[in-house]
Amino acid sequence: LQQISTRRSSPQKYKLLERLFVAELELAMFSAEEDVSIVALQKQMAEKYMSHTQFPKSDISPLMDVMMHNVVTGKSVGHYRYVWGEVMSADLFNVFQQGEGGLSNQDHIQITGRQFRSAFLDLASAENNFSTRFHEFRGRDMSPQTMLAMYGLSKNSNTNK
Repeated sequence: LQQISTRRSSPQKYKLLERLFVAELELAMFSAEEDVSIVALQKQMAEKYMSHTQFPKSDISPLMDVMMHNVVTGKSVGHYRYVWGEVMSADLFNVFQQGEGGLSNQDHIQITGRQFRSAFLDLASAENNFSTRFHEFRGRDMSPQTMLAMYGLSKNSNTNK
């Protein structure tokens, strides 16, 4: 398992950077207050996230990806939501990994599963917004640190804090 993780870590990191690039590009496109061309926005985001890849100036495929996704789904900032969905799921899954025995401790898994169900799946929990429910379940606000550690991008891989 460690060998697979090691081999996949570099491509996974680049894939994450690509998703962050497209997500921030999408967010910038729909929230730009000043008159900036979308090609200039793409260049800014590429320099920030994709410095390892040089996009030809004529390559507007990331822009087309964002626009096509929004047209097909009828929703804007979908890529951004996907990235935050991964942040949330990694942070929530980490609760199940914590504790003595981690995922092999069935008692811990059952107790945590009941707490998760109560916090997120029961009808009574729907009265609070997600951030409140997350904070009650996790004991803190959501953090991207767990996802970054999952990709080997965090210096501190201990996400229990």
